[in-house]
Amino acid sequence: MEHLHDSAHNHFRGVRTRATRRSKTILDKLHAPLIDETKAVPLFDSSTGSIREVTTKYLLDFMYYKQGGRRTPRNLVLGDSVFDEPMSRVNVTANPETESSAVGTPLVPLVDHDLLSDSDDDDDPVVAPPMAIAAAETTRVQPPKVPRASRKRAREVPDDASDDIDSLVALRETYTRNPTMIRNIDRLISMNQTPGDERSFQSLSATTTDSQAQFRPTAMQRQIHRHLVNGTYACMSAQLLLETLQISLQTLDLLPHPAVIRAFFSWDFATQGLSVMHFVSLSDVERRGRRSASDMSDFSRKNKLPRPSAAGDLATVVDALGGLAAVVKIAYQPFVSTLVEEAQVFVRKLSRSTLGRNFGIPTARSELVNWIDGRFECVRLLLAQGHVDAAHAVHGAFQEGDASFAKLIQVVSECRLTHSEKQMAATATRNGPSSNTRGAQQQHEFRRKVKEVKHERPEITADMVQMLPELNDNIPATIRDLIVQHYGGFKPEFADINVVPDQV
Repeated sequence: MEHLHDSAHNHFRGVRTRATRRSKTILDKLHAPLIDETKAVPLFDSSTGSIREVTTKYLLDFMYYKQGGRRTPRNLVLGDSVFDEPMSRVNVTANPETESSAVGTPLVPLVDHDLLSDSDDDDDPVVAPPMAIAAAETTRVQPPKVPRASRKRAREVPDDASDDIDSLVALRETYTRNPTMIRNIDRLISMNQTPGDERSFQSLSATTTDSQAQFRPTAMQRQIHRHLVNGTYACMSAQLLLETLQISLQTLDLLPHPAVIRAFFSWDFATQGLSVMHFVSLSDVERRGRRSASDMSDFSRKNKLPRPSAAGDLATVVDALGGLAAVVKIAYQPFVSTLVEEAQVFVRKLSRSTLGRNFGIPTARSELVNWIDGRFECVRLLLAQGHVDAAHAVHGAFQEGDASFAKLIQVVSECRLTHSEKQMAATATRNGPSSNTRGAQQQHEFRRKVKEVKHERPEITADMVQMLPELNDNIPATIRDLIVQHYGGFKPEFADINVVPDQV
């Protein structure tokens, strides 16, 4: 019984659930019998030391609106205290003699051990004097008699915005086969929903419109999306949100591909296929060409992600991040906008610095795009695991001192070295003999020379020798290992150089 009381009280106050004034809603949830709110309940008035009786409805209204700090409906009048019930609730059919006797009778303190005593030692029941009981009966306030039709209309009037939303949700369930009407009701729900309301109307649409919609996100996608989306679009169904974003992409000169918007719903970067380069600005001719090759109205999983645009230079990457930032500002929370803006600022600074020279080849720029997509993917993984604070701090990775960026520079250096070797081999091939003018033996000799050129170690020039930290014909072991790794060793004239251990 105590557990039921606590559950009802918590539901009434809004502890771990949405508060409600409707006693029927609370009692139905607990499978408890309904109460008659017109009956009076005794309360102890500490200021006068007496027992006062207040109607149940006025008591619940006062506790819910007055003490709960909520907005009082216009058709409800509350006093300064729980004992100041307005006279409009007093029975207007009472005769003058009863009213005069009720006013003239003083309040008599009563001792009710059922209400005021919790001691287990006093087992003898204490009965109030007959005079006190008669006085209490005289001062009892009778609730007004309202016609049955009026009571029915009063119950149908919602008490607050919460009841309005509940009514809209109930109305929504009656239009399971009318998607247009459901979308209109969803918009009304989103307009009336308060910022603190944590109820997810997307879960309601999962049983109605999602069963008929093209895009039906999984439970994990919904969980990630709830941490990303802002309050304006939080109550939209998944299909309606995708269609709204598609219109926004058209106004931003981006390709409104349904698969790209579907992946944007749950931030499916990197492993899931979405890339920053999907948000590159396109000309009208390019958009028309790509629209003709895809179905722009199919949001189902049958419509696969298109290939992202190639990063022609770092300015193209900056432009793609700008397009993504514009879409993020529409539907997602500020921390997502901060993440994309930090990435855009970092790439812009990178293009102006000396490190930007490392990204002059297409392979290096592709590695940079993959690195950015990987940082965005970290946000999705952290949100899926419930680490919201860590996801909000991922934007700090877009700096030169980050460990992931240092690894990126190493990968880019290897790409540049491989690119240089391919260029050398291509140059040697272009300068070689033609098969139309040379015989088979000459062709074989030429191929052998090309292989020797590929495996020939580069020569150490005089400038490199001057740059070596040579002190009294000594060289640190670290420098020796670096030369051996990249050039194969020293030339014969430098064989007398002594290798000394590194100084700590």
